[in-house]
Amino acid sequence: MAKRIIIAEDDENARNTLADLILECTADVEIVTVSNGKDLLDKVRADNYSLVFTDYEMPPGITGIEAIKQIRSFNSTIPIYMISGGGVKKEAMEVGATDYIEKTERYTKKLVKILNKHLK
Repeated sequence: MAKRIIIAEDDENARNTLADLILECTADVEIVTVSNGKDLLDKVRADNYSLVFTDYEMPPGITGIEAIKQIRSFNSTIPIYMISGGGVKKEAMEVGATDYIEKTERYTKKLVKILNKHLK
């Protein structure tokens, strides 16, 4: 059975790029995408996922940081990775992110390591 990954990112291009990168690394996954923190929380509460990727800022409403806090209140084991342009690593880790990925041209290397760790 395919593992399920959820991506929360308000920027459609960034969301699609991340989904494409994941599919290049492993085809045996189901990818669900959402554009805001509320939908992320609703989906993670309702379904089982192997891995979560979330952006920091996703207007309107719930940020990635708040989403991580809320997810951790009902699921302490799911791997959650914050992906952002920078400056929020400490905050993300303090609220329960598994790790932080800075959006750079080289973030694909870290993504491959994460996928290998959690999906193999």
